[in-house]
Amino acid sequence: MPPRIRAHKKVRTGCKTCRKRRVKCDETHPVCRNCTSREVACYWVDPVPNSSSSPIPATSTTTASSSKSTPTSSSTAAPTPAPPGPNDDYAEFLRLFSLPPTPPPPQPGESLDLQSLELLHHYSHSTHATIPGSAYAPEIWRTVVPRVALGSDYCMHAVLAITALHVSATSSSTAAAHAYGMLAARHYHRASVGLRGALLRLAPADARDEATGNALFLTSSLISVYALASTPASSPGGLPAAFAWIPLIRGVHLVLKGCWDAVKHGELGPLLQVKRRRRPCEMVWLGDLPAYLDTLHLAAGGFPDGAELRADPSLVSVYRDAVEKLKEAWEIAMAEESRAFIWPITASERFVGLLMQLRPRALLVLAHYCVFFASLKEMWWVRDRAAEELGTIGGLLEERWRVYLEWPMRRVWGVDGGGGRGRGRIEDVPARGGI
Repeated sequence: MPPRIRAHKKVRTGCKTCRKRRVKCDETHPVCRNCTSREVACYWVDPVPNSSSSPIPATSTTTASSSKSTPTSSSTAAPTPAPPGPNDDYAEFLRLFSLPPTPPPPQPGESLDLQSLELLHHYSHSTHATIPGSAYAPEIWRTVVPRVALGSDYCMHAVLAITALHVSATSSSTAAAHAYGMLAARHYHRASVGLRGALLRLAPADARDEATGNALFLTSSLISVYALASTPASSPGGLPAAFAWIPLIRGVHLVLKGCWDAVKHGELGPLLQVKRRRRPCEMVWLGDLPAYLDTLHLAAGGFPDGAELRADPSLVSVYRDAVEKLKEAWEIAMAEESRAFIWPITASERFVGLLMQLRPRALLVLAHYCVFFASLKEMWWVRDRAAEELGTIGGLLEERWRVYLEWPMRRVWGVDGGGGRGRGRIEDVPARGGI
């Protein structure tokens, strides 16, 4: 006996799109399932059917064979009309929302989830006020920066990274601190990858665009602050943590050079203005730098290893310039904390190379620079950074050089006795072989 074949009911009230494709339409309004799955426009020519003319459900569809198998029934009973649906009154209105033929491309900011929105709210409410220099341009950091980030995915990840790190650093819950720390690391990674890609694709015309310049400048700046706040006390091999974040700070300057005009004449321009402002009351005055630094570049200046300068006289100008730049930055930085980042930028490339080679004179200059962070220890992105750096540097120097760490140690740890914490002594710094 041949198998029974279900009768196919030809649909004549389907959408125009399905009829053109010659496929069966399920007549779902305002957009049928076929058009929904293919993400194409669903056009209807005929009036939208009401519930009384809706197609018969599959479970009650009759077939030719079943109608002939019942000789006592003269005809198949007509289907009972379904009761009016609750949304039928909106059918005409819902037709306005048919999918476009081609979905628009995703825009920056569309992928923000609830957790990202939470972080963005925290940034506007709290984190923005802790960014270096925000006290002198609070509205720019509170309102302009999020607006710039909404137009750039990698800039948004940088904002979310620094905010998540802020939440992690200030949380009283160990579990929350860990969770937000991991979230910050993920956003930091995506911001770094995005920034690198943007710089590799950067064309001269793009560098003149204000939106592009703002995104590049903000992302590189926030990444630098993130690195300063998150880098461990010492990098692998027992090196100062500054070896990790100083190159990033110098990188901000390189990025800014390429888009200086676009940023300077735009909404973020005020952030680039260096002015002698009143020193914030919460900052601690650290005094002037010691006079002995003025002779650091001299072979006969009283410092050990004068042979280094006699063997390469060109180093005289390198060390002298590094100290002069430090003194200039010191005067500016004591008036505004964000200018603490000036010295790593203005120091010469050759001096940074000597620093990476662990030359004792270069390490001494770095040690005196790090003292400035002692005035900002209440900031979550600084905390004990000055003490940690001094401890690492002290462990890298021989005893004959360590005597010159006494001034920075007393500024960071306090004078032994008389209300100090008893940690301002050279012998408190463990030696690690020395240079």
